[in-house]
Amino acid sequence: MQPKVNILFIEGEQNILTFVTKLLYGHNYKVTTAITGTEGLQLINSICPDLILLDLGLPDMDGQTIIRQVREWSDCPIIVISARTNEHEKVKALDLGADDYITKPFGSAELLARIRTSLRHSTRMNTSSDQLFHPYKCGELILDFEKRTLTISGNIYNEEFTDFQKALEDPADPSEKAGEETVDKRTTVEKANTAEEMAEEFILQHHSSYVSLYLLDKYFVQKETPDFSKIKKLVEVMTGVLQDKPYIERLNETITQAEKSEIGKYAPFFSLPNAKGEKITRSSDAFKQKSLLINFWASWNDSISQKQSNSELREIYKKYKKNKYIGMLGISLDVDKQQWKDAIKRDTLDWEQVCDFGGLNSEVAKQYSIYKIPANILLSSDGKILAKNLRGEELKKKIENIVEEATEKEKKNKQKK
Repeated sequence: MQPKVNILFIEGEQNILTFVTKLLYGHNYKVTTAITGTEGLQLINSICPDLILLDLGLPDMDGQTIIRQVREWSDCPIIVISARTNEHEKVKALDLGADDYITKPFGSAELLARIRTSLRHSTRMNTSSDQLFHPYKCGELILDFEKRTLTISGNIYNEEFTDFQKALEDPADPSEKAGEETVDKRTTVEKANTAEEMAEEFILQHHSSYVSLYLLDKYFVQKETPDFSKIKKLVEVMTGVLQDKPYIERLNETITQAEKSEIGKYAPFFSLPNAKGEKITRSSDAFKQKSLLINFWASWNDSISQKQSNSELREIYKKYKKNKYIGMLGISLDVDKQQWKDAIKRDTLDWEQVCDFGGLNSEVAKQYSIYKIPANILLSSDGKILAKNLRGEELKKKIENIVEEATEKEKKNKQKK
């Protein structure tokens, strides 16, 4: 029996991820998913997929970076699935090494046809050689080409990690559920929680296992909103050679920085140029004695979540732009000045905007522990961090409460006089 084609889908929007995954399962493809570029690159290296479906507007990097890196060592077919319809963007992605480009929204039949075409054109899918899929065995080493796994029998950590992976697998093949019209989101959440609990238990029981490092990164560090207090506790139990690893050293630095930007702490100082080249800080005249909503974004992030965020922010700005109790500031993680300016105009981001063009490596991103966008931070009038990453009605209600409390406070002060 010919093994299933393994497709890696890197997509920042969960609803699209769910829809396409179900579609591919229903057509007998094996699917691995990632919602960030970082996780996607790790999976490309570890599972060696037969084909990659790639969104460009990822929360932590531009998908073009992934195309560039993959093409340095692999000819795996890459199909871009993006909301970017500009001809320049399409040409750039294809020139970097993408094999095909599909714009959102797209039809199911078209996507499946393009996948079949890319696989036909791929020399990697030449199944005439049985050797390609038969496990290679040499002593205690087993290299399974179909499963993309390396097993070293007798290595207790490897055996336990294999058991860990098997325990996470759904016993029911999703392809057998092709007739279902919906995906039970509660099941997905429950699986994620179970995986995290199992990963935590494994780390606590295997203090010096390299597998623990992998699980720490996959299930805790790469989360949309990492819980650094939990990460710190897990790092502290690691012993031996793991504590000397550069990864742990960098992670400890990240934890230290994250602790400085926790809710209740005073916000780190920043000084960034706006479009006119003027330096903007937390204490600039426009923000003095005001609470401040800071949103982090980038022109290269064309995700639905950023579009929704921009829509919410425009609504908030329209309502409070003349209010003396709340201010707004956009901090872009762009690297190209013209693209940044074009996006401000295109998306009508009329509140103050600043950028140092350092991307996700920008100092302000590190200071505020911003790893994915869009993100926001709400500061009090005295500069303390009140909240992080509020969305929708929760964000609007929080700002409304801040304004009401400030108004009431001012009234009481006037009455005292």
